[in-house]
Amino acid sequence: MENIFIKGKTEEEIWSIANPFADRILSAVTTKDIDAFSADFTARMKSLLTQEIFDEMVERFERDYGHYQKRRHVCTMNNPHCTPIIWVINFDKTPLDILFQIRLVYEDGKLLTDSALFRTWMI
Repeated sequence: MENIFIKGKTEEEIWSIANPFADRILSAVTTKDIDAFSADFTARMKSLLTQEIFDEMVERFERDYGHYQKRRHVCTMNNPHCTPIIWVINFDKTPLDILFQIRLVYEDGKLLTDSALFRTWMI
């Protein structure tokens, strides 16, 4: 299967499409807004997210990392069924780089997020 999202696009074009998805997700973590956080999620992702899971995630971020400050691009990937997009994000209470990845997919003709991952770098 061909990945129609990435076909014919430059890396700069992919970042310009993906960055607003990251903006909405990271802003929603800061404002503790589950509806904004999940606004671009696929039906599958929305079915997995509960208020309790969201609240626990936000509480952990604030406790362990503080508040979101900035991000930098790492890479985009070309997979047959999705486009993984990876950033490194930083928070104000830790010097750690946090890996932030989303997977963009088409569902019902719309580009949506089918995965959102936050992880500290580990060896």
